[in-house]
Parts: sequence; structure tokens; C-alpha cells
Amino acid sequence: MRDVSEAGAAAPGASDWSLAAVQKLLWSRRWLILAIAAEVFVIVGLVTFLKTPLYESSARLVIERSTPKVLQGEDVVPTVWNEFEIQRFYQTQYLLLKDASLLKKALDVGDIRPALVRTLAPRARDGEGDAAVPDDAKLAAYVRENLKVEQVEYSNMVKVAFRHPDPQVAADVVNAVVETYREYFVNSGLDARKGATSFLQQQIEKAQAEVVDAERQLSVERKKFTTMLPTGATEMGRERLQSVDAELTQAKARLAKAEARLVAYQNAPPGGIDEVRNNPQVLRYREGLAELEKEAAELEGRVGSGWPRLRELKTAIEETRGNLVDEEKRLHRQVVQTATAMADQERKAVQRLSDLLTAELARTADVQSTSGEFDKVRQEYEQKRAALNSLLARRDEVALSAEMKGVVERQVAVLDRAVAAERPAVPRTKLNLALGLAFGLFLGVAAAFLAEALDNKVRSSAQLGELTRLPLLGSIPRLEGPARPRLIFSRRKGAVAPVIAAKHHDVEEAFRALRSALLLSQPGHPPNVLLVTSALPGEGKSTVASNLGRTLASFGHKTVLLDCDLRHPRLHRVFKVKPVRGITNVLASSMPVADVVCATPYENLWFVPGGPCPPDPATLLDADRVRHIAQDLVAQGFEFVIIDTPPVMVFADTFSLVPAIEGVILVARAHSTPKEALRQTLEGLRKVKAPILGAVLNGEITEEHGSSYYRYYHYRRGYYRKAAEARADEALAAAGEKGDRAVDL
Repeated sequence: MRDVSEAGAAAPGASDWSLAAVQKLLWSRRWLILAIAAEVFVIVGLVTFLKTPLYESSARLVIERSTPKVLQGEDVVPTVWNEFEIQRFYQTQYLLLKDASLLKKALDVGDIRPALVRTLAPRARDGEGDAAVPDDAKLAAYVRENLKVEQVEYSNMVKVAFRHPDPQVAADVVNAVVETYREYFVNSGLDARKGATSFLQQQIEKAQAEVVDAERQLSVERKKFTTMLPTGATEMGRERLQSVDAELTQAKARLAKAEARLVAYQNAPPGGIDEVRNNPQVLRYREGLAELEKEAAELEGRVGSGWPRLRELKTAIEETRGNLVDEEKRLHRQVVQTATAMADQERKAVQRLSDLLTAELARTADVQSTSGEFDKVRQEYEQKRAALNSLLARRDEVALSAEMKGVVERQVAVLDRAVAAERPAVPRTKLNLALGLAFGLFLGVAAAFLAEALDNKVRSSAQLGELTRLPLLGSIPRLEGPARPRLIFSRRKGAVAPVIAAKHHDVEEAFRALRSALLLSQPGHPPNVLLVTSALPGEGKSTVASNLGRTLASFGHKTVLLDCDLRHPRLHRVFKVKPVRGITNVLASSMPVADVVCATPYENLWFVPGGPCPPDPATLLDADRVRHIAQDLVAQGFEFVIIDTPPVMVFADTFSLVPAIEGVILVARAHSTPKEALRQTLEGLRKVKAPILGAVLNGEITEEHGSSYYRYYHYRRGYYRKAAEARADEALAAAGEKGDRAVDL
């Protein structure tokens, strides 16, 4: 006889996490998933609807960097060139927007202070006098906590936003903060330039006093020098020398002024010169650039960066900005070239007059020998005069920078002022509900997988086959009815006989499939002596044995049921026979088994009851004796001998009967038999080399989305119901015809 248990010798493999397996798991745990998802959804919904709505208003600024020079060696406003300095500049502006002192100043703009006081002091809002009114520090801290400052990506634009339960208050706070910051930015820039102007003015006054003293000394020395001219020198020569010297002084003054103007133009940015800034073409470029940037800023808040119009606007902005820069540079070069030409012209004039003066002075050796002191005084005068001219030039440049208020104001341009929002920013009801539902489903699915991992019960026929690695002989569906439905028999008193009712055709079909699998379990001929057992009590082994015997008998196979569960015999209750004699008497004496064989209401079906319960059933159940009994029954013409035994995990009686049988049928109950108990049962049967034919799952819940063949049992049930209704209609019609004939008689 072939031992099919060898096929299941290997340990069960890993679970099959295919798509079908996951779908089946989720469907089997669908109520758990839906319950958790509904609970999370309700909680999120309650939190969302009970939360105070906050409205967000925002304004957008454009902050440009400005680097005008005041002195050649040092700038009043630091120059920002490298990436690190640029980032530090903008981070400083972001911190200024949220600075406490600036926010305190913003409280005085408009009517935001009373509105914020009402927000932070509800009792003061209701008119109660004992409520503590928050001071400016608390109000500024509240504004800072709810104020958000962020840079628009890859641009000089800054977004300033504020959230508040009142949309108008939110808009007023943002506008107040923006105006306060803009005023501070402009005033701080102008104050730096005005401070530089005051410093230069003091230095100029000091230099002018020194120049006056030098001129006085130079005049004294010149008089001394002219009186020492040679005797042959004429008055005309002295007047000519004085005239050349005066012209040279004036030419040097004009040269200093021209050089100062040239330096100022060279150090000033292209947009900081009036000739460039007021040029009509430059003004047209600036206006066009402002319109394009505003339209692009409006589109960036509504569409993505890949929007065609937005890309066109960015391209146009870059082209317009490039044209503006090119035009400013071109005009700047023209202005610088003009100033350079004027400085060169004055420099040539100074050189010509200097040469003329030198020639006049060189005419007389006596003048040269006595001109040492005059030259020293004259050099000191020229140095002080040059220093004064430089300071004057710097003062003009600083004055030009200080008068550039419009340029400084354009460094902080407000693109969009804040307006009252129509919809609250938080809570985002639809998003929260969607995320709550998604998170609930995720938790539900996770709980389903966790429950599946913690579930140690056999749930389906596929799981039973995977766990035991045994052929699945049959799957008996659970009947509709009470919480713990039974198939045919019940442990309660007054249980009915094993008659499959008309409405249980699905169960009858399951046992017919079990009978077919049993007949095909071994090649050549099926096993004659069968042992039906289970791991634990209450798993339906007696029910399966009785119904299997009835099914075999209904197909013409002479079958006998042998109740070897001597501790709790049950077959006599099933067939309503008093257990006066049974297998116990045969095992304990020389009584032939034919004397205890009892008939049943079913054709070709007999059974041997357990008889009186012995004190030591394990000793009484001898394998050789049971083998002889089974052989005697086969000799009497019985084709199948089905032995009902105690549960394997409770009593060891089943192991004693293994040598006397030809095949073992292992019964497990869905949602009841622990997996570990089933593993230990298989391990024990394999140790005694029991010929296990296969497994039967009892009480399987067959659902529409299950993978078992028996999920389609409701189609068979409907089919049999229709056949039964047709037979009933025929019987009623026949009865009606007989009645009609009787009436006719």
C-alpha cells in the first residue's frame, strides 16, 4: 500500500503572497478593515469639523540688492556679489520681517491692535474688566508665531502670509507688516547715505580752512618771490607770470572737478546716474519688465512651471532684463566716455599751463634759486586743494546717492497686497477626509495582515493543504443556521439521524466528492479499512465518518462503521441504539463481531457500537485484535470498514490502531483547529508510519470570493432547489388529476 504521507514529509513552505492570496485575505478580513477605516474616518472628520477655521492672507514682495558707492575705499551700503553674501542678505531680510521690534511698530498701523487683543483676550472681547489685556510683546509674539515668510523658488520674490480666524484681520496684519518693513528698509538705506554726507561735509569744512591758510601763505611767498625778480624783468613779465599761475590754478580746479565727476560716474551703478535712469528707452524697458514680472507672479500661484504662457513670460522677462541691462551699460559707457574726454581736455590744459609757468620761471636763475620756499608752499597748497576737490567730488556723489529715494524704494516693491481670503486655509476638509480615509484603509489593511499573522487557526481548504502538504480529499461547507452550526449530527440530546435534508444538497455533494477522492486515492483498489481521526475534540470526525459511510452505502458499497472511541462512543446516539453490546465486548471476550453488528435505516450501511465504556481503553485496543475484527468484517462481505477513533492530541488510542488499518483520514474544522495542533498530529502519525490518505476540512465558510471550488455551491443548491420545486409541482398536478377523476366518478 502506498503511503501518501511521504508526500507531506517536508515542512510547509512560506505563505503564497500572490495577488490572489492577498485579495482573498483582504476579502476575508473586510469587516475589520472597514471598521478601522470607518473609525479613523469619523475621528478625522470630527477633528476637522470641530477645529476653528483659519484664513490665510498673503502679500508678495520683490527685494532687490543695491550697492551704490560713496567713498572709493569703502561703501556705505556693502556690495553683494558672491552667493554666500546674497543668501545672507536675504536671510537678514526674512529675519527683519519677523523681528519683534518691527512687529511692534506694525501694531500701530491700522486697527490690527484691537483685533489681536480680542483674539488673545476673549474675556476682554466680551467686555469683562478682569481680563488681562496682552501687551505689545505678547501681541508681537502671536503675530510672529502665525506669520510665515518664504522665498519664491529661484526668484527675488518673498511671500509673507498670516493666518487668523478673521480673514480681514489676516489681510490687515500682512499689509501692516509689509508696509512697516518697507518703510524701515528705505529709511535705513537713506540714513546710511545721509550719515555719510554729514561726515563728508565736516571733512570738507576742515579741508577748506586748510586751503585758505595755504592760499594765504602762498600769496605771501609769491609776493616775496616777485620782489626778487631780476632787475631787467619788466612789469609785463610779472603780470604774465601771475596770469599764467592764476590760469593754472583754475585749470587744476576744473581738472579736479572733471576727475571727481569721472570717478563718480565710474563707481556709480548704471542705473544710479540721472542721464541713464531718466533715458526714455530705459524707462520703457523698466515699465515693460514690471508688467511682465507681475503677470508671471500671478500665473505662478495658479499653474505649474511648465505652463506655456508662463514659460513665454519667463523668456520675455529674461530678454527684457537683458535689454535693460545692455541699454543701461551702453548709456553708462557713453556718459563715462564723455566725462573721460572732458577730464583729458582739462588735464592737457593743466599740462600746457604748467609747462608755460615752468618756462617763465626758468628764465631767471635767481628766481629758481630763491623759489625753494615758494615751491614748498605751492606744493602744500596744491595737495590740500586736490584733497578738497576730492572731498567735494565725493560729496556730490553722496548727495546724488542720498537723493535716490525712488531707487531705494524700488528695491522693495509690493507686487500683490493682501486681501481677505474667501475660504479657510485650515482645516482642508476634503483633503483631511481623503487622507483620513486613506490612512484608515492603510491601518485596516495592516490590521488585517497582523490578524492573519496572529491567527493560528486553519481557515480554508487551501490553507489546510499548504499546511499539511496532504491531498485535500474534501471540504465540507458550513451550514447556515446558529452560531455554531452542525452538519448532520449534534452532541445535544435529541439529535436527529444522519439524514441529509433536501436543503443540504451542497453538503451531500461535498461527501460525494469525498467518496470519489477516496476511491481514487490509491491505484488499483481503494483502501478497505479506513481510520477517521482529528487533532482535537469537536472537529466533526464522527460526523464525517457517519456521512462518508452513508454516501458509500448509497452508491451500493456495503459499509460498516466501527466505533473505536471507547472513551466517548457516539455512533449509538447517532443511530439511536442502546449500547448494550459493542466492540468492547468483542475485544474483551471471544464474542464474534457478527453478534454486535447493528443495522441502520440506510441500505448497505451497518455499524458496530462502542459498547460499555471500559476502565482502560488504551490496553483494550489491541492492534492485532482490531485487525482480525476488520478482516472478519471484510470476509462477511463488507467493502469498507470505517473506524471512528478518539482525537490524537487528547488520547493515544489512535496510534495503537495504525497497524490494523489501510488508510487514515485526518479531519480539521475551519476556524477552530489550531495550526500547531495539526502539525503535532501529523508529526505523531508520521512517527508511527500511518498511511495518511489525505485531509478533510469540516465547516468551511464558502464565500463568493474564495478560491475553493466549493464557493460555487450556491449554484448547485439553487439547481437542486429548482429540481425539488419541479417535483413538488408534478406531485401537486398528479394529485389534482386524481381529484378531478374522483369528482367525475
